[in-house]
Amino acid sequence: MGAPRCSRARGAGEARVIQTKARLGDVVDFRYGQGLPASARVEGPVPVFGSGGLVGRHSEACVVGPVLVLARKGSIGAIYWVPSNAYPIDTTYWAAPGAEVDKRWLYYWLHTVDFRGLSSGSGVPSLRRDDLNDLEISLPPKRQQQKIAEVLGALDDKIAANRRAAQTGRELILAQWSRLVSDAEETREWSTFVETNPKVPAVKDGTAPYLDMKNLPENGLLVEEWGERPPQGGARFQNGDTLFARITPCFENRKHGYVDFLDDGEVGYGSTEYIVFRAREGVSAAIPFVVTATADFRSFAAQHRTGTSGRQRVQAPDLVSYEAAWPGDLRAVEFGAFAEPLIARLGAARDENRVLAKTRDELLPLLMSGKITVRDAEKRVEGVV
Repeated sequence: MGAPRCSRARGAGEARVIQTKARLGDVVDFRYGQGLPASARVEGPVPVFGSGGLVGRHSEACVVGPVLVLARKGSIGAIYWVPSNAYPIDTTYWAAPGAEVDKRWLYYWLHTVDFRGLSSGSGVPSLRRDDLNDLEISLPPKRQQQKIAEVLGALDDKIAANRRAAQTGRELILAQWSRLVSDAEETREWSTFVETNPKVPAVKDGTAPYLDMKNLPENGLLVEEWGERPPQGGARFQNGDTLFARITPCFENRKHGYVDFLDDGEVGYGSTEYIVFRAREGVSAAIPFVVTATADFRSFAAQHRTGTSGRQRVQAPDLVSYEAAWPGDLRAVEFGAFAEPLIARLGAARDENRVLAKTRDELLPLLMSGKITVRDAEKRVEGVV
């Protein structure tokens, strides 16, 4: 390779920053993840990452954190920042940058790459390491890289903190319900306090909020991403409803969420594979969510599936006879008074995350191209963090 080529980038009011162009493989070593089938994992604190993201946990790490993981097969272009030690498996690469490259800056730079043009393979899309290595990268000085990573990282760190709070909030809500029914002597039939697939008016014209199955949370509470499209059939729902995935493997993956992202009275659409649950009048909207998250309910639902082993569906009409442990009407009201304000606060944090992510996505290409200064980016971040 010849001498590095230099260019200059400058934002208004900031000194010129010399950028050195290099072949990516000359400044970053992309190493293969290690095979670790699910049967070989020992439950522990170490996150295991595949091409689709977090796939489990293990007792030992194979890479010291923080770890930059890049999908090698399947989800080409998926990039993950893991702040701890980790175990990237053999469908991924992990990055070991040279001394001149800041690892977190590299994580953001990789988001500017169009990986679609690098995909190979007639079956499962694959990313060849040679193609990755041959990419050209423009490197600002190391300290400038770190400043850029700090600005963008502040946004991502706040997003991560809000997501941890959301998970903790979900656990608190479920634990509170579990405590209330732990000594319950009363049961109530499902249909007496929950409507299953309630009637919701169709949207006649224009577009409506749409929730794809991929965006229904797994072991979560609130939806983070949704879209808008002309209504074309499917499940219809409103704020306060609980959505429950009924089809294999989404049922086994515990896809399940509470709807809070619509305007008052607005109707949303989603997959035909959702069952919609709605609390009856006088019952907290949080109760259908917590009950459908319990092992007892899910076991009952699993017994009422039909279809082939690879494509089974829970039959909604069969669920109306489910007998749920009931804490008593007074305790149920107290639970609603605890859960509903907490859900509202978690929804506000989710909405904040959407603003933070939008800000990050706007700043990233501007910072990488030098069209905006770090100082100006910091001012924008101060307004949202």
